[in-house]
Amino acid sequence: MERSLAKIVTNPAEQQRWEEIDKAISHLEKQLVVINPKNNRNVQIQPSSILAIESEDRMCNVRVVSGESYLLGKRLKYVEEDMDSSQFLKINNSTIINVKHIQTFAATDHARIQVELKDGSSYYVFTITSLWVTLLITLFFKDQTIQMGYLWNLAGIAFIAAVVFGVMYDALWNYFTLKPIWNIVISSTINILGGTAGVWLFSEEMFHFIAPWFPGMWLLSIVLHTIAFYFYARMDSRKKAEELNKILK
Repeated sequence: MERSLAKIVTNPAEQQRWEEIDKAISHLEKQLVVINPKNNRNVQIQPSSILAIESEDRMCNVRVVSGESYLLGKRLKYVEEDMDSSQFLKINNSTIINVKHIQTFAATDHARIQVELKDGSSYYVFTITSLWVTLLITLFFKDQTIQMGYLWNLAGIAFIAAVVFGVMYDALWNYFTLKPIWNIVISSTINILGGTAGVWLFSEEMFHFIAPWFPGMWLLSIVLHTIAFYFYARMDSRKKAEELNKILK
């Protein structure tokens, strides 16, 4: 039998307690081994007691609810892989927090979202994909508390932006063989649909406020896409002509 395995034998009469035993075993298996910096000894802690895990060069600092801090001899990216993703959330490039200890989210200055933990400590949630969203939150909802569920709205906005600008635009202009006019119409339509969906996720009140302007915004988008395509086509043609001339030389 492997060292990591153990065989447990119980009396059939204790069958009603098997579930309790199984839970106790699972509870023990989730112990996290960390280093006590005071004596450099290994100790075991419960993941549920962890407030935050912070990157420190090649190691991580583990803060727990008791106020103590421990060291973990792994880089943050490897720690993230080992932790339960339903319980721990990486909020920036250097911090993982325990979602069970989140007190609140709030919009702050400089286009950032601040998460406050139940012990009073706070961290900034900052990613490139949510930069423009947090800027809007700062402008329109400054100093207001953000509910936990609102993060899914932010994730939805980021997903829409990724699909529209990272997938659809690239496919339309680099892989599809449609006429330019159709590319312009489709691009404008997708842009407006994605934009309105993002506005709705950001604020339903704002969505209803600008809804009457959607047709005009669609026409304006077509005009702007047409102008952009005109200048892009000229630059692209000039570039290709120069490359062909170099080949002739």
